[in-house]
Amino acid sequence: MNKNMFLILIGIVIILFIVYIIFFRKKIKEETDINEKVINNAKNELGVKEIPGPDDEPQILKYFEELGLSIAGGDEESWCAVFVNYILKKSGANYIKTSGARKLLELPNQVVLPKVGDVVIFWRETPASWKGHTGFYVSETASTIKILGGNQNNSVSYRYMQKYRLLGYRRPLKK
Repeated sequence: MNKNMFLILIGIVIILFIVYIIFFRKKIKEETDINEKVINNAKNELGVKEIPGPDDEPQILKYFEELGLSIAGGDEESWCAVFVNYILKKSGANYIKTSGARKLLELPNQVVLPKVGDVVIFWRETPASWKGHTGFYVSETASTIKILGGNQNNSVSYRYMQKYRLLGYRRPLKK
């Protein structure tokens, strides 16, 4: 290859890179912005906790009400997916009106490499069970994924989940 051909190829690569930045920078920024909103809104709920006995935590009831979901069992009802959907809605992202954690696998934008604020879905009991758990990705180790979620020790808190229970990641999309 002569010097002129090499310079032409370098020029083409630079032009393609500039086009990529112009057209995809906005999408990358929107994804980053929505993930930041999601994780910050979730952090603002840290410490919300079920009230033992017949009384209910008003904030947990609000999660259900904001989604238009009924809550027969008070704050004792499963609410991890309700919390995730409430935060997604509050952040201006796509959400699913459900209290079922595994239903969040129906969210669009499946990703393989998660970033902070992505939705994480796990199986409970057995991989074939309908039961699941969900929260927002924070970090990971070789064998665990740290999530921020609801209904973890009856509160909004951080929790380490075993990676082998992972069903999938979903990146929040702006509505």
